[in-house]
Amino acid sequence: MRYSVLRACLVLLGIVQWAGCSRPPAEPVRPPFRVRVVLQEPVGRALSADVEALEKRLQGQFGLDASRVVVEAPRDRRGALRRLGEDGIELVIALGVPLGRQARAEAMLHPESAFISQVGPPREPNLAVLNFQRDGAAYLAGVAAALAGGSRVGVVSDAGETPSSSLVSSFRRGCRSRVVAARIEVVTGPDGVRELARRGVRVAFYTGERLLPEILAAAETSGLDLIVSGSERPETTPDVVLATIEIDLVEALVRITRDVLDGTFGGREYRFDLGSGVVDLKLEPRFVSMAGRDAVEALEEARAAVNAGMVEVEVLGL
Repeated sequence: MRYSVLRACLVLLGIVQWAGCSRPPAEPVRPPFRVRVVLQEPVGRALSADVEALEKRLQGQFGLDASRVVVEAPRDRRGALRRLGEDGIELVIALGVPLGRQARAEAMLHPESAFISQVGPPREPNLAVLNFQRDGAAYLAGVAAALAGGSRVGVVSDAGETPSSSLVSSFRRGCRSRVVAARIEVVTGPDGVRELARRGVRVAFYTGERLLPEILAAAETSGLDLIVSGSERPETTPDVVLATIEIDLVEALVRITRDVLDGTFGGREYRFDLGSGVVDLKLEPRFVSMAGRDAVEALEEARAAVNAGMVEVEVLGL
């Protein structure tokens, strides 16, 4: 009897040991995937809002550890990016041209991290470059200007700056797709805005990246309406903007982050055009009230033509 009990205990012990050995090993706890968005002071209001929205989407959609790093002085750019690479940050997003240039060098030194820059070309397999192609949207801006302003429209650039030739060319083509003999007058600065108004121009395309207060003030006092190519603007903006070429920076960065997470990321240029849903011409209610619903339908037809490749636009990107 004693031996039977002992044998039963040994069998039971063997079963328990076998069950324990056959149990699959516990998966190691993975540290959170880290994303750092690097910015250079001063950070504009629109860019700051974009980065905040990006952090929330990356945290909510993918559960990532996403936050910003703000560089206060130009001399600190290299050190800030290098520390992120040395810390093994999985994804570093460098926004702005100066930081983008430095990110190219750091990508070569830290191949285990993925980098996103706004400055190309992407020479390293862990460096992606953003390329926002605004020319299709500029073509739509030309269509909108002709619909709202008629046969005489303007182009305004900042004083001392040369507007992008591809943007102006695409804008001109859009205008002349509606009014073949459209007259397009190119000026600079607030004085140019006032001069356009004196010549009877009612609508102009402003090519600056930031909508300057002095441009807005001149447009308001002169009665000139603007279609603008950049979404950065003062907090108080007079009601002179008909439409804006907008870039959904958050959506573009979320798409690239998804590639990093699923292993399809590579050193290449990520191009976003009018058909991507990242670059678009956003109409303000003022445009609809001025040009009418038929004009909105005409713009949608033009958009479809651009996306179908039926319209030639110059593509240089940004």
